[in-house]
Amino acid sequence: MTMKTYDPAATCPKCGGTDVSALWQDRDVARGYQWDPMPVEEHLRRRCQRCAYEWPEAPLDATEAAQ
Repeated sequence: MTMKTYDPAATCPKCGGTDVSALWQDRDVARGYQWDPMPVEEHLRRRCQRCAYEWPEAPLDATEAAQ
């Protein structure tokens, strides 16, 4: 599975909003989401504060195998 690596300057891919939050999630929490591709390892859950769209990004310390 390939996820984009965390970008602190990310904008929302749906509405272009710039107020984007990040929340670290471990692998057990990741199993509860319906994203495609599904992040099965730890990830950062990004959320646009304007339109509420959410997407996963790989942490900066993620290994190549996990990304």
